[in-house]
Amino acid sequence: MFPQNRRSPHGSSNGCTPLTRVLADAGPRARRGLGPLQPVLREATTFVQGLTGALEGIANPRDLLVTAFTWGVEWCRDHELLNALLEKEPDLLLPQLTIDVGPALSQGARLLSGRLRRLEVDPERADELADWVVRAIWSHTLTPRVLVDLSDPAALRRYAGTVLVPESVDVRG
Repeated sequence: MFPQNRRSPHGSSNGCTPLTRVLADAGPRARRGLGPLQPVLREATTFVQGLTGALEGIANPRDLLVTAFTWGVEWCRDHELLNALLEKEPDLLLPQLTIDVGPALSQGARLLSGRLRRLEVDPERADELADWVVRAIWSHTLTPRVLVDLSDPAALRRYAGTVLVPESVDVRG
């Protein structure tokens, strides 16, 4: 089971609103007041809200996983602030996106696991698959140079359907 939302020493994960593009150009001095983890948790909230919408109405567990992966990689790929910070100030952001990213990843994994459970996937299997997919999204975000063209939605779906969750994987447990 995934850990419940908890208050971070760096800020709250509740009631967050998305960051604006302005922060990408504001420099580190303007962002320091936010606390190092708060922006990550704010954006995790935005991610979860979007993922919720993307998964609405999907009744097949494998399709749900493929869609979650594809949508998640596209969201991260197209996120202007995230990409600007990774390019311009990686030293500022990388600790929050690696060492301290657990609460943000757990938030996405809890959502995905809950959706899988509603589709009658074994709870333990749902947790494993959700964790795997969320970590795969994050890996492709932090290390985008892979064999699949991340800018091509059809290629992402093929990759997810053949490598991440192939037909041979028993998603129900």
